[in-house]
Amino acid sequence: MSLPASKIEIPPKEVYTYADYALLPEGAPYQLIGGKLIMTPAPTTYHQGIPCVWN
Repeated sequence: MSLPASKIEIPPKEVYTYADYALLPEGAPYQLIGGKLIMTPAPTTYHQGIPCVWN
């Protein structure tokens, strides 16, 4: 189970590195893109409904 984003403490920096990203807890909802930590968006209801169509 991942931690809520509000519980993860990330020190402010101009540019983040992979080493910074690797220090985040497993399951943290972030991606490292171009030196910035970007919060991964939650799936939409459309995305969640697709598995129902497959069954």
